[in-house]
Amino acid sequence: GLSHRGRWGPGRRSRETIYFGGFRNVLVGYDDHTYTTRETMRGFRSIYEDSIIGAKTAHLIDLPAPRFFRKLSLMAWADYRRYHHKQTWDDEQKDFSQAVATNRLDLSVQLKSLVSGGHSLALQLQNLVEISEKPEGGGASLYWGVGPLIFHEWAHSYGSLRTTLARRTRIPSMKERYSEAFGLQAPNPDLKPESAWQAVFDTVLRFDDWLHLSGAVFGYLVDDIIDKRLTNDGLLQQRNVGRALLAGGEVGVRMKFDFGMKARFGYSYLFARRLSDTSGDGPGDELEESDKLSGRTPHAVFLSLRYSPISRLKLFSFFRLAGPTPMTDPDTAARVIVGSRLYWNGGVSFGPFDGLSAYISATNILDAENETLPGFPEQGRTLWAGVGYTY
Repeated sequence: GLSHRGRWGPGRRSRETIYFGGFRNVLVGYDDHTYTTRETMRGFRSIYEDSIIGAKTAHLIDLPAPRFFRKLSLMAWADYRRYHHKQTWDDEQKDFSQAVATNRLDLSVQLKSLVSGGHSLALQLQNLVEISEKPEGGGASLYWGVGPLIFHEWAHSYGSLRTTLARRTRIPSMKERYSEAFGLQAPNPDLKPESAWQAVFDTVLRFDDWLHLSGAVFGYLVDDIIDKRLTNDGLLQQRNVGRALLAGGEVGVRMKFDFGMKARFGYSYLFARRLSDTSGDGPGDELEESDKLSGRTPHAVFLSLRYSPISRLKLFSFFRLAGPTPMTDPDTAARVIVGSRLYWNGGVSFGPFDGLSAYISATNILDAENETLPGFPEQGRTLWAGVGYTY
């Protein structure tokens, strides 16, 4: 990539970036059709080739501030990205090659002001355009979404209050649309973006430097939310399944002690329910409140500790408990509950000399079988060691 920043006279700044990325993965296997190395053996070869080309530019201009305004600025930016994906697969049953691409353009403008009394305001308008090129002979589809945003913050030495109201869109990735998951998932080139009305309220309270309290509540009303469904061929497929409500809250505590200890504690709650089903697999009207969205964890709590008895020695530990979580079984598409997941990471770092540091750390110290999907545990206990030198 190549990036440039510049000033164009008083109160005018700009930034431009161009970049390219490529990825190629070749997988050659000799296995049976269920990938369990039993009975009839067969070979296969899978090649993924992905690339991205992008360009971004942003310009900021300071405007004359009217009465009661301390500062007024206008910012506009454009972000273009082209994703290209090619898959080649051959075995004794099928041999094919498929290429797809998508073009995305984000055009946004924002007006921001600092007002007397510690207030700041921002108005933003986002235009999001996607032209998705489907597989050979499938034509192209166009999506255009407009997203307004209103932001207000009141800040003081002992805390702040922030409010955000917005309409935002998430375009599904190439993987969500076209991944076959080694024959377990059916692609869906017609998968549409998710759009949501959002409201977020958060606050921070500061008690000198030793204690900070934070809290937030939020609500998202999502249209065309994406979830997995079972096809007639017995495969899972990503689909737009209707409207959903995501709402919840977070609380956090940050403490700093004189003897070198820092501690952070937090809890989050998420209410995630479908309000209607338009996928063709459900009743099509209002659903029961118990119809929980797959993959959304309702409860999570964490504790982070850092201790430095001397300047060159640091000890750290992190605990997180999350779950239980409703999931979609990748084999049967049935709704199941995955149990709570406990994470404990920790380590120590030591700098014997100026500029030199060494560390030893471990993740999943308890070697817990934490599952993010039924039957798919995450990595077990892992040890890390390294050295670094800063000059």
